[in-house]
Amino acid sequence: PVVTTIQSSAYEPHIAYFRSYRRRWVDRWTGRWGTQKFIAVSQFAKESASRRLGFRKEDITVIYNTVDPEEFSPSLDKQVLRRQFGFAEGEILLICVGKLNPPKGQDTLIKALPRIIPDFPRLKLLLLGEGPSRPEWERLGSSLHLENHLAFLGRRNDVRELLTISDLF
Repeated sequence: PVVTTIQSSAYEPHIAYFRSYRRRWVDRWTGRWGTQKFIAVSQFAKESASRRLGFRKEDITVIYNTVDPEEFSPSLDKQVLRRQFGFAEGEILLICVGKLNPPKGQDTLIKALPRIIPDFPRLKLLLLGEGPSRPEWERLGSSLHLENHLAFLGRRNDVRELLTISDLF
């Protein structure tokens, strides 16, 4: 038996980053002839694979990606950690973790900041991760004058600590 994971909505026509006839053909063929069960990471990924690749919905189970809150130690002092990372008291930290590519939608979050900042002037968005869209999104942040509200932190080994100090993620 073969189980395949469906991890994104790469087959949707509006997602130019992954639009590839060859990729859809290979995934459709291998899915139909080699896989008995599919695991999708979201309901949308399930719907996309069913709609675009023709997989039967009853062959696709959704198992959501999760973060175990028990991994975040309550003994860590949030304010001490914030000072260690160089963040001022009272800053609102919004953290987004993921590969920097169009399907993840970090550009939408960046574009939303100018609408949020007037109500939350001490908001800071921290983007953790690398990807092909980083240079474009850094330029977007600069063009929106978000230098004091947006930081690209790249690939990190201290994600747990950063999530511990966040207000939203």
